[in-house]
Amino acid sequence: MKKEQKNTSIDLAKKIFAENSVVVLVGYKKLDAKGMSTLRKTLKGKGANLRILKNTLVKRAIVDSEMKSLMNNFKDQVAISYANDAVALSNALVNFVKENETVDIKIGFMDGKVLELNTIKSLSSLGSIEEVRAKFIGLLKAPGSQLARVLSAYETKLNENAGK
Repeated sequence: MKKEQKNTSIDLAKKIFAENSVVVLVGYKKLDAKGMSTLRKTLKGKGANLRILKNTLVKRAIVDSEMKSLMNNFKDQVAISYANDAVALSNALVNFVKENETVDIKIGFMDGKVLELNTIKSLSSLGSIEEVRAKFIGLLKAPGSQLARVLSAYETKLNENAGK
């Protein structure tokens, strides 16, 4: 690989880490081409991406950043998955790993903190932002609809008592 190609890869890694709120390292040692294509499509559907870069070049990109704690995790075949929606990314990865034992989630990084595997699994169980919004709106509507039912029942009871 020529020096300019290496510099381009280093710049790409820096750009990925700078422009995305969450990064998860994925081991894909035993994953075949068809499986990799499926993983990429799954991530794309959730607004996430996957890149494979040379480990040594990624290490150069993060050596002077807050992500340098990830350096020891760039061993074997590691892909970088990234997105701005941590829940969607972790959900897609955890579900894919359940179906494909050839892939494993190594570690993640979000908001200046390292994400261990159990944290990534916890994030995946939260649900998407749309689901959370729908639940929140439902919670906001619930007291109003309950009050309307109580008032309606009270009105019905008053009308029954007035008719006697």
